[in-house]
Amino acid sequence: MPKTKYRGHSGELDTAIDRDEVDAWLIAFFTERCVADIRDALTAAGFVVKRTEKFDYHDLWEVNLNLGTAVLPTDYQSAVRQIRKVLVDAGIALERDVLNFTRHGQRVKLTFIYPEGEEGVWY
Repeated sequence: MPKTKYRGHSGELDTAIDRDEVDAWLIAFFTERCVADIRDALTAAGFVVKRTEKFDYHDLWEVNLNLGTAVLPTDYQSAVRQIRKVLVDAGIALERDVLNFTRHGQRVKLTFIYPEGEEGVWY
């Protein structure tokens, strides 16, 4: 893609910007912000986040965590509602029926569809 000319705020600086580089930087920035929002929300709710991954083949996120001090209801639907509320309150706008989880003792694996961000793994 050809470089685009950009004139700075002062009007004196004329710099060539590669739009692909800017787009890649913005996607990476917003992805990191999204991961931080997910991690902060779940940590504030008492969970211990171990790993967060956004898959490259779909808008699928997977979060591995431990319960920590969080208490989840034994009823699956109530637990899904509680986790979804935590994420939605933090600004992660999940639609209904896009969040699933499995629980094995203290370990919990969340999966949900969320279109923001690019693929990667964060610990």
